[in-house]
Amino acid sequence: MSKGKYLPLLLLAAGAAGLNYALSPVDRRGRNTWLPGKWAEWVDMNDWWLNFWAFLIVAGLIFRLLGADRSVRFRIGAVVALGTLLAVAIETAQFWIPGRCPDPGDLTAALAGSMVGGLLAGLGRVARARGVRPNGSAQRQKGRLRICFLDQTGQLGGAELMLLDLVAELPGGSRVETGRDVVAEVILFDDGPFREALQARGVACRVERLGRVAASQTKEAGWRGWARALPDAWGLAGRVVCRIRETDADVVYSNTAKALLVGVLAARWSGRPLVHHLHDLLIPEHFSWANRWLLVGAANWGAAAVIANSTATAAAFIASGGRKNLVTVIPNGFDPGRFEAPAAEELERCRAEWPWVGGSADGLAGLVFGVFGRLTPWKGQMVFLEALALVPQARGVVVGAALFTAEDRAYAEELRRRAESPDLQGRVVLVGFREDVVALMHAVDVVVHCSTQPEPFGRVIAEAQLCGVPVIAARAGGVLDIVEDGNTGKLVNPGDPAALAEAMRFLNDFPEERAALARRGRSAAVKNFGLDAVRSRTLGVIGGTHGAG
Repeated sequence: MSKGKYLPLLLLAAGAAGLNYALSPVDRRGRNTWLPGKWAEWVDMNDWWLNFWAFLIVAGLIFRLLGADRSVRFRIGAVVALGTLLAVAIETAQFWIPGRCPDPGDLTAALAGSMVGGLLAGLGRVARARGVRPNGSAQRQKGRLRICFLDQTGQLGGAELMLLDLVAELPGGSRVETGRDVVAEVILFDDGPFREALQARGVACRVERLGRVAASQTKEAGWRGWARALPDAWGLAGRVVCRIRETDADVVYSNTAKALLVGVLAARWSGRPLVHHLHDLLIPEHFSWANRWLLVGAANWGAAAVIANSTATAAAFIASGGRKNLVTVIPNGFDPGRFEAPAAEELERCRAEWPWVGGSADGLAGLVFGVFGRLTPWKGQMVFLEALALVPQARGVVVGAALFTAEDRAYAEELRRRAESPDLQGRVVLVGFREDVVALMHAVDVVVHCSTQPEPFGRVIAEAQLCGVPVIAARAGGVLDIVEDGNTGKLVNPGDPAALAEAMRFLNDFPEERAALARRGRSAAVKNFGLDAVRSRTLGVIGGTHGAG
């Protein structure tokens, strides 16, 4: 276990001890009553210097906390002002402490310590800005932009798929926005298929595991949980800082919530700008109040820029207290070439697994509807099954697995039982996690998105549109950036099986309208979500923070 992870606790303990000493009663000789006599005498004799060094350390910490996005002159002035105010507050409090009275000497020590500490920190910052880098490679950065990407999981979710597309083949086309080649390394906080996918596409990747306590914190976690997780986060941040210095990274990029909390510490510590890619809706339905406060506060304090994946995501961040000037909305990007129709043999292979092909549901004339995504209650697969039950001629394919929690696994079992009930038996198949998602999307007639809560973006919807498959989607969140109702898809109210069933019947009964929705949907997706344009815009934001820093 890293020793560095306990540094914040040691600093807190030292600060608490110092305040306790400064604000506790004294005897008639003016010495503290809870220290041994000789220690109290030594402290009394060296009181000025102890105050000086204490405020010098405090000044350095305040300077770092103020952030690299503010000028050195401003930060030095703020350090001196805040240090002086703290000293005045401590001395003023001594009017009410038995045996104590304000000491002008302590004020002069605090002022001197704050000034010297602020100046030293400022000189260090200026030296780094002039190219004095930890490994002496200042000349290399002129030709390359080095980015350290952080992600909390080894699983392949929507945020991870977006990052995978972003970092693969980065040097190609990166000069358009940054003027430099881009070198990327991805640090994951857990191992899994994401690491394998990155390495398969030639991306430098390493795993630095997040401690068990921090890794176990969920979106519903409160203050107590995150307080217990602080040593884990701090320890991992220290290891990330070491890697940033080894690779001479210019920018830190966090791709998930826990990556933000670790990344903001690492970026501050290493003096690099942080870009956070926000893939979450910071709303009560998704995150506890403590989580929202912590994530928004971390971004406001430590991020040079926040990239939101939809208008809804940006609006939720700002409504939760996020700084509007940080935010740029950039949607997920996709390579349209990856969504071309596979060979007929591949489609037949997918369809051969379905029970109604030569099976118990022979003779049904209805469409095949597919729902794609992680099996978890808010993704709404149960709404999909209830809607299918209302459309006897329809058949359904559920693609996805329960990836993370016991609740998700219990939900997956509940879905299986519902699919085997008499009104659905033989009409629904749950195929689990699949790599051949594109082939499966082409194999179904309609892709359904039925999340019961607002979706930050709705990656599955854009993928289906790029496949040229019509979509029905829940009218909420980032979906509204993707689907124009009646033009590029059909929208229904979230969590409403009857409305979803009605939309299914409409697409089943009007094949010409179904084909038009698919055609217009693909055209809009190619125009709005092309990977090259999205990657270029994203690198422009990243390069801009480094140029400004």
